[in-house]
Amino acid sequence: MMVLLATALMAGCSANDDPSPALPQKSASTTAACAPEVAAIKWETPAVVRTLTGATRLTVSANGERSIGVVKQDQPAVTKINGFSDSERWRAWILKEATATLQRPFDVSSGPALAEVDQFLDGMTKTGDYIGFVGVFAVTADFRITCEGQPPLAGSLVGWDSSTSGVLECGRPPAPESFAALASQYC
Repeated sequence: MMVLLATALMAGCSANDDPSPALPQKSASTTAACAPEVAAIKWETPAVVRTLTGATRLTVSANGERSIGVVKQDQPAVTKINGFSDSERWRAWILKEATATLQRPFDVSSGPALAEVDQFLDGMTKTGDYIGFVGVFAVTADFRITCEGQPPLAGSLVGWDSSTSGVLECGRPPAPESFAALASQYC
């Protein structure tokens, strides 16, 4: 990196050039020059996708024996901001603006835990196979932030805004476009 920078500076200088050429500002210094109080944000239409974050399969045999196992490891949903300063001040402002502008209450907790379905599965006594599942509506929203006199900054808010948990009885067709339909792949 140092060799390339030095080569670029030497190649761009001549005896008549300014000996201290200006280097482009890094995004961190641009972020420092801009503050949430004076910033404007523009949002793209968010992409919203049903996403299973975990699934457990329960089999109840005719003699009442039960076997249970995780078929999709618990992957908690986490809200994060990509391509932008992750300072708490900017994060709080971006989340507040997203909730207000996009009409989506982004959740900053780690999402539903797979253990939430245990109580549902405990109540299953009928012979058959069941999938207990948890999921979220995953949301990705691109944005551009502008401050007067500064180049625009772009980023992506990746998070979730609502969750669900439930049980699917294998062999019963789930409603299309439902979390149960996603869980049916584990039957």
